[in-house]
Amino acid sequence: MDLKFCSSEGGCADRGEEIGVYSLGVDRWILGSYNTMSSSSLSSSSEKKYTLKSDNDEFIIEENPIPLPNVEKKYTLKSSDNDEFIIEESVVIQSETIKNMIEDDCANNTIPLPNVDSKGLVLVIEYCKKHADLTVEEDDLKRFDSKFINKSFPELFHLVLAAHYLNIKGLMDLTCQKIADGIKDKMPEEIREIFQIENDFTPEEENEIREKHAWAFQI
Repeated sequence: MDLKFCSSEGGCADRGEEIGVYSLGVDRWILGSYNTMSSSSLSSSSEKKYTLKSDNDEFIIEENPIPLPNVEKKYTLKSSDNDEFIIEESVVIQSETIKNMIEDDCANNTIPLPNVDSKGLVLVIEYCKKHADLTVEEDDLKRFDSKFINKSFPELFHLVLAAHYLNIKGLMDLTCQKIADGIKDKMPEEIREIFQIENDFTPEEENEIREKHAWAFQI
């Protein structure tokens, strides 16, 4: 289908182009739909308008009839093991560390996170995406947190280190509480095994500590 571009002021509809007939491959239905959308956004009768002419129809539109979508800025987060994740700004600023970097103009498009490995960063991103979504109801957010934090101790360790470095208070509180609940009422040997802590006390030293702090070993 051929379209002729004309302006109400006698100039060229397509800036910098000659007035004439152009073959655009646009059918009448699409052109009519475009005209309907543009009509709903008319803001002023003084707005510069153009006429699109087909063989049998004319459609009058504004110079800028449909506003461009607001594209959110994105940043690339680079983990300590060199994995990269492209994430929206509303998500990354859930981290106070990154938010301060952006506000202080210290953040480029790629933000290195030398103290956060990819395992921890994947979990952090999942959490932050949910908490950045303003359409999520508070009850749904609580249910998400409850399900999200149901992870193994190794995963929790990756997560708590990442949350601490990135300064995400809500995630830090959630993770620490889960770890505390997990070691509650456990014997020292069990806790050492969970945290993979080597017992470097001699039997004599351990007995001395148990006698000195007997209250701490009462269950």
